[in-house]
Amino acid sequence: MRSDEQVTMVPDTESGEDAAPPGGPRPLTRDEPDAVPVGTRIHNLLTRRTVSRRALVAGASLLSALLAAFFVLRRGPLSPIDTIYFGYPESREVVQQTTRTLGMETPILAHLVEYLAQLLVLEFPHSYVLQTDPAPASTWSVVATHVGPTLWLAFWGFTAGTLAAGTLALLAGRRPGSLLDRALGVIARTTRATPTFFVAAVALVVASPELADGGFAREPAFSLDFYRSAGETPLVLAERTLVVLPFQFSLDAFVGALTGVAVPAAVVALACFGCQLPTWRRVVNETSQETFVTAAKTRGLPATTLVGRHLAPVVLARVSRSLDRFLVVLLGSVLVVEVLFGVHGLADVFFQAALQGDLPLTEGLFVLLTATVVGVRFAADVVADVVPLPTRSRTPR
Repeated sequence: MRSDEQVTMVPDTESGEDAAPPGGPRPLTRDEPDAVPVGTRIHNLLTRRTVSRRALVAGASLLSALLAAFFVLRRGPLSPIDTIYFGYPESREVVQQTTRTLGMETPILAHLVEYLAQLLVLEFPHSYVLQTDPAPASTWSVVATHVGPTLWLAFWGFTAGTLAAGTLALLAGRRPGSLLDRALGVIARTTRATPTFFVAAVALVVASPELADGGFAREPAFSLDFYRSAGETPLVLAERTLVVLPFQFSLDAFVGALTGVAVPAAVVALACFGCQLPTWRRVVNETSQETFVTAAKTRGLPATTLVGRHLAPVVLARVSRSLDRFLVVLLGSVLVVEVLFGVHGLADVFFQAALQGDLPLTEGLFVLLTATVVGVRFAADVVADVVPLPTRSRTPR
């Protein structure tokens, strides 16, 4: 095959299916288009009403979650008023004001319509137990205050798990069926079958034996005060100032934040690793059988060049289509790890709000997290419909 010819999968216009021989995809000549333009794909997507159907499914899922939150947390068997003021005698005027604010005196149907209308304009409930000084804090302010530790933990856990799964899968993909490939299959099944809660509990006891007798830690596992937008930070080398950064940055605090998040992030990384490894292995094995990879092997390219230049870019793009599923697992593992390790993020606030009877805040955080997950999955599905599966457009040189 000439080096200027293209190799990819093209649809068979007569049968409507991908016509590919058993040995790999059919070669594409230079007279045929290498891919449908993205603009055409978007037009076809809209005309097929795929977006409408996916939006309808996402909307139905979100509406179900909202109705569940309303009938369980707002108008359920346990009244929010009773949980907020249980054991705390308040004046009658305060209780009546809170009752009117939450709409508890409104008929249930009118209350449901008002509840959905408020959420539609992003007006979430306030906190009446955890953060009430000087006034009940809104869900948005609670999220802004506690989202930093959650993102810090999620970033390092997801990054470590993804790098480990991707690197091992690419190394094993060089020789499908090898000992490393079989070992990764066993590891994938083991990690997926192990609950994150058990792993986190064991890691907590091993990393902090003193907590075995004292219970869960309520002190923050780490602090994110290494960065402040106000101020300056000079970078000095050999008593000479190289550059002055337009913000304050503390290297010691940054290292402390990394060491503090190390054990919780390792637990999250293990959960992400177990979720991603089967997908990485499947995509790597499928891509290794395609024509451009077999041609590269035939030409005798070094293993590092084969993986780095030809295999890894295509595999990474294809694996990214499963990003929504990975993020759902990431969210679940972060929720568990935050509570056990005392990371004062959104999951810990959600747990404390439910534990102390702050049902309005619990409801607001539940709705916000559910909307985030549904939105991410909807966006990922739409992108997967628009963006074509990547292929190598030329044979390796």
